[in-house]
Amino acid sequence: MGKRVNFQTHNTSVVWEYPRGNFDLDDEEGRERLTITNTEYLQKIVESNSKQSQKDMAKELGKIRPVLTNRSSPIVLHANARCHASKKSLKKLCKLNYKILLHPFYSPDLSTTDYYLSKHLDAFLKDKLFINQKSAEEAFTDFIKF
Repeated sequence: MGKRVNFQTHNTSVVWEYPRGNFDLDDEEGRERLTITNTEYLQKIVESNSKQSQKDMAKELGKIRPVLTNRSSPIVLHANARCHASKKSLKKLCKLNYKILLHPFYSPDLSTTDYYLSKHLDAFLKDKLFINQKSAEEAFTDFIKF
């Protein structure tokens, strides 16, 4: 079973180790998480010495989360949407032994809104030129009323 590490910052992201065969998307009890307290600890490190080098910060981060600093391969950002998570692409990433950093989950009933709202807003705003912020806001208000 693969190891899954959760990181919590302003949004939640998950690193999966697919190469070990863990394709389970459910959260499990007892998993180690980087809490807001640890994030605040990192912020204190930066604030305590604002002139420290990136190397020094990486060393401090390595003490907390060595999996992020002791890497020979990149962290791949991979969308959770079904259209982006095909079996073929997951198999390829597993074959390459990549660990995948996923986007936070979102409600499936909102995903269609993302696409259709943007599509119609793009069509509504096509060929319009805004001189200032107020005219752009008025155009958006007109779109919402439409």
